[in-house]
Amino acid sequence: MLRAAALLRGVRSAGALLGWLCTAIIFRTLGKTRFGEFAVIFALLGIVGFIADLRLSRIVLADVLAADETEAAHIVGSYTGLRLVIGVVSYVVAMVCVGIGHATGSFSTDQVIVTSIGGLNLIILSVAYVLILLFEARLWLRDLAVS
Repeated sequence: MLRAAALLRGVRSAGALLGWLCTAIIFRTLGKTRFGEFAVIFALLGIVGFIADLRLSRIVLADVLAADETEAAHIVGSYTGLRLVIGVVSYVVAMVCVGIGHATGSFSTDQVIVTSIGGLNLIILSVAYVLILLFEARLWLRDLAVS
């Protein structure tokens, strides 16, 4: 278990390093103004994603740990549907915010397009949190690190 936890820590650190490196490359490529325009969009998506997370996984995790295999599968299935709905709603909220900003002249067309593509992350990761929850509940830390 300690090796799997160390692997998980290493993978997360490598991911953070790659994220920082990609940000530096993108910043140098786009320049200050264009990078700032896109940083605002991704900050907005981060805030919407944070609010949409709701930390529901901790409640469901306790239920999955206490349940037998059949009941745990039912709980995880229901939670998957809930997370999908939350992801879609958060995507719509982000698009409405950017759409209003575009209508008032605050956001460019490029920023709306970037939000529509980057915002799909809200849906994908919302459902992926279910897999993460299941891996954590079963202590499949190596599988979690690989995923």
